[in-house]
Amino acid sequence: MYISDAKVDMLLPQVPGRERRKIATTLGADIKVFKASITEESTPLETRVARLLAVESHILKREKVGSINEAAPWILDTLDARSLVIKDAVAFVNRERNPVIVLAGSAHHLVGSTRPAGGISASGVPMFFSNLRNMLVEAGEVLTLPEPESVPTLFFPGVDRSIPEVVVRRQFDWSRQLRWLSAEVDGPIQRISFLAKRLLSEGPPAFEHHVVLATPLYVALAD
Repeated sequence: MYISDAKVDMLLPQVPGRERRKIATTLGADIKVFKASITEESTPLETRVARLLAVESHILKREKVGSINEAAPWILDTLDARSLVIKDAVAFVNRERNPVIVLAGSAHHLVGSTRPAGGISASGVPMFFSNLRNMLVEAGEVLTLPEPESVPTLFFPGVDRSIPEVVVRRQFDWSRQLRWLSAEVDGPIQRISFLAKRLLSEGPPAFEHHVVLATPLYVALAD
């Protein structure tokens, strides 16, 4: 359903050549598919998947990966979710209110999409929340800003902190906004599997009111 070609292009150079060759051999792909960034809409899906699998294999071997209920920078899991487009971003929201899990990425990376490139990463968090806040305003929702001392650490340990915490805090109470989104988003429920980088996290993983914003490397329909 979704492949973040931008993240794959960024992470692929970290994958050793032997791992790339192994994936290429397994898929019957040309090793040259790993040698350049994806820049065209017409790139075959098989090429995108081959590059993704090489990166996924590398992450699973070298990074700390866990389920939604584990404290790990990368999340590998399956859940029932609804999806919606917010400006240039797409969000996959789990159907349960506790915990609240939101996967947000560029709508450009939806398989088969021809949307203009946009997206969300650590640097795209403020814009994503700004667009989400506009949705709430249009829906007549009003949320007040929390006091600074009442706001927990927003960024998950290990996440690039190039965006000052105060910038995100001033946008609004982000966790309540995601709870609103989880409660209000409509549409069909799909069982999805995904690998995503955790961006923001509130409360311990096993906590009933845990709230997570993550950006997916891929999202697929689960069996």
